[in-house]
Amino acid sequence: MYGNTFQNTSVWALEYELLARMLFHNRSLLFNPFHLNLPEVEDELLQMLNTEHRYLYKRARAVSQG
Repeated sequence: MYGNTFQNTSVWALEYELLARMLFHNRSLLFNPFHLNLPEVEDELLQMLNTEHRYLYKRARAVSQG
């Protein structure tokens, strides 16, 4: 996947390890928010999350928006 890029393979390995740990150990839902229209479904999503996950989601959104 990264073979034809100039990305350092150690960066790829760290990215892969993080995603794998999230998926297998934390039962996380992995998605790329760049390709989602989150404002359209955000209210419904927040209703489905428990308090801790809602906090984490809001914190991540704040960080991603700068």
